Amino acid sequence: MNFEKVHRKNRKAISPVLATVILIAITLIAAVAIATFVFGIFGTSASPATLSINPSSLNCNNSGAAAAVGAVTAVPSHDCIVLVGNTGTAGGSINGAGPSSGAVVFSLDGCAPGGGGAYGAAASCSIPSNGNAYAVVHLSAYTSGTTVTAFVTQGNGPQLTFTLVLP
Repeated sequence: MNFEKVHRKNRKAISPVLATVILIAITLIAAVAIATFVFGIFGTSASPATLSINPSSLNCNNSGAAAAVGAVTAVPSHDCIVLVGNTGTAGGSINGAGPSSGAVVFSLDGCAPGGGGAYGAAASCSIPSNGNAYAVVHLSAYTSGTTVTAFVTQGNGPQLTFTLVLP
């Protein structure tokens, strides 16, 4: 009796259908694992920055010298502070300011942390996610009692308009 022939006849294997199902399951599990790692499909997504102006935060320095204005220190004369809040989970930015009406020209002069602190000259202001920061805007002319409507420009384009009466 040939031992090799007998050994082959007694071997059992899984059915081809079961082998196909197992291979497909392994392939799907590997694809999901790779997609999760590469694309982060199960991670949290950030909501875009949602910026708004706190109207009660509008305040100006008309002292003729750098001074504290509200929670912001060393604000240059003829500058106003505007508290910009962000309720999104992604950071935002302010990259400009201008008049909506009138002869007063506004320009972005700098920023200060939302919790208050020192003013710092900057061409744009970063607004952290779920946080706020002060945009410091400069006025080309300052006359007490003048009502000024102006805007700050968000980093992604839209403008936030505000109105204030210069103290």
